Amino acid sequence: NDNDIFFPCNAVQEKYAPSCYHYQASYILLKKDSLSDSFKECDRILPQEFVKYCYYGMGRELTAFAFQDKDNAISKCIGEQFEYPSFCLAGILLTFVNNRGTDEGFEFCSMIPDEYKFECYDGIGKWILMKHSDDKDRKDECSKATNPEYTEICNNASLEDILLV
Repeated sequence: NDNDIFFPCNAVQEKYAPSCYHYQASYILLKKDSLSDSFKECDRILPQEFVKYCYYGMGRELTAFAFQDKDNAISKCIGEQFEYPSFCLAGILLTFVNNRGTDEGFEFCSMIPDEYKFECYDGIGKWILMKHSDDKDRKDECSKATNPEYTEICNNASLEDILLV
C-alpha cells in the first residue's frame, strides 16, 4: 500500500507482527531517502512494542555493509541517537552468526561500545544455546569471548525472554 508504509504489518494478527516488522525494514529502506529517515519510520510503529523488530530488520539490512566494514555498520546503528540501537546491533550480530558462525559474532561483539556488550554477548549466548544442547559445547563456544565477564554473560544466556515465531 503506497499510502501506508507499515502495511501489511499493521493489519496482521498480533502474533505475526514481530516477523512482519522485521522484514518490513527492507521495504522501509526502499521507500525512504535515507537510513536516518528509515529509522525514524521504525520509531513511528504502533503499538511501540513492535518497533524493536523493525530495528532488528534494519540491523539485518546493515549486515551488507558490516561484512566489509563493521565499524561503519556499528556507527549506522548508534550514530544518530536512534531509539533502540541495541536491537539494530542485535540484527547485525544474528545475521553474522547465522551466515558466518560464532567467531564472526564474537569479533563483532568485541568491537561495539561497552554499553551494548551485555546484549551482544547475551545474544550470541542465546544463539549458542539454540545450537548446542550440550553444556560442554556451549561453554567451549562461549569461551571465545574477549574476557571472563563476557564469557559468563554468554554462558548464562536464556531463551525465556525471546519470541520465536
